[in-house]
Amino acid sequence: MSTKHSAIYVRVSSKQQDHASQMPDLERWVAAQGGAVAWFRDKFTGKSMDRPGMDKLLAELRAGKVERIVVWRLDRLGRTTRGLCQLFDELGERKVDLVSLKDGFSLASPAGRLHARILASVAEYETEVRAERVAAGQAVARKKGKKWAGARRAGGGRSRTISLPPSTKCAPPENQLPKSRGSRDCPDPRSTASWKNTSRSNVTGAIPVWIFSKTGFVSIVRHTSQPGKLIVRARVREDLQRFANLLDDITGEGHAVRETPGRDYRFRTTATKDAVAQVLVRQVTDVDYTNFKDAVHGDPQRDDAYMDVWSAMHRLQLEKLRQRH
Repeated sequence: MSTKHSAIYVRVSSKQQDHASQMPDLERWVAAQGGAVAWFRDKFTGKSMDRPGMDKLLAELRAGKVERIVVWRLDRLGRTTRGLCQLFDELGERKVDLVSLKDGFSLASPAGRLHARILASVAEYETEVRAERVAAGQAVARKKGKKWAGARRAGGGRSRTISLPPSTKCAPPENQLPKSRGSRDCPDPRSTASWKNTSRSNVTGAIPVWIFSKTGFVSIVRHTSQPGKLIVRARVREDLQRFANLLDDITGEGHAVRETPGRDYRFRTTATKDAVAQVLVRQVTDVDYTNFKDAVHGDPQRDDAYMDVWSAMHRLQLEKLRQRH
């Protein structure tokens, strides 16, 4: 009889996404555990359990070749309570464990089995809520006479038209740029204030949220022409693409990364405030390090850039302490 192996399952929801965010944790688990492993990958919606990679995994499971299934997070395995619970039952009958790294459970204990079923229900709930939001957004768009851009084309994929907001077309004269600040985003095109006399506090979208994480640096500002939406910006395409992949995963929709040459933040995408908030919550939930500087140490360029920021903030801290005393 052949030796059983651990089946590592990785999934994203669309062909535009990649598995990069899941791989580091899974690869660390494989390195720590040792033993034989087999990888199974899908780029397919989690609303159906019928997927090419999943079908291959189940075939090996039913052939008695799988000792355990390992996933990054349970919702990577699927997003339907019925499908997941049926899989849990089959794994129990075959005495095959399921390990979810981010959710921190396995089916080997009663508590783990309860945890898994609760999370299965939550995953389905999130999918249904997203569908309701999409339907509500489409209804509002239709009332405004807009065409919905998320329709499926024949042969798969989404038909999407990307147009940049009018503000991306303005470019202030070089001699009107703020000194030592580099270039900035253009003010609201509806404003009559001149660039030179516009302060940081009243430039539309000029007070951003800056997010530094293991996966990149992004700036988040409100959208000037789409209420309820935000613009997520980055200087490095890969940083924003990883953020966009998380948005895709959470909403089930595609978030295209637009390139805007000549802008301070060259790469941009647009998303609802709720979707961005969910990404940030997930990133906080996924914190698995005790020292942020160590967590980014494997990328020399990012390490240098982040250390410059850390050093500047440390100098500010010392200066504020001196002022207080």
